[in-house]
Amino acid sequence: MSHITAGQYCTFVIQSNGTVLANGKGSYGRLGTGISASSSRPVQVPFSGSVKMICSSKGSDGHSLAVGRNGEVWSWGDGDYGKLGHGDSTTQKQPMLIESMRTKIVTQADVGHRHSAA
Repeated sequence: MSHITAGQYCTFVIQSNGTVLANGKGSYGRLGTGISASSSRPVQVPFSGSVKMICSSKGSDGHSLAVGRNGEVWSWGDGDYGKLGHGDSTTQKQPMLIESMRTKIVTQADVGHRHSAA
């Protein structure tokens, strides 16, 4: 079984094996593929573990969080306002593990216009 979620100008599919596909507008790295190119077909998003949920902003330049099956958290996309949780405002073009959350087991996450929560 798959899970589908939509962000601003993009769509993510979590496949039953925990891998992720994305398509849509690629600006700000919002697809998480490592580049800012748009894709009209689903493309693989690189993760260092299996994903159980993704939440993606719907009102900003595009950022997302993913929660792994082991409770880890990754973020990517537009980094303005520090909303990716990496201690800076850098844009991340592919999912990056949030180091400050490494010792936590996260079960839920959500994103807003200029913020994220887990």
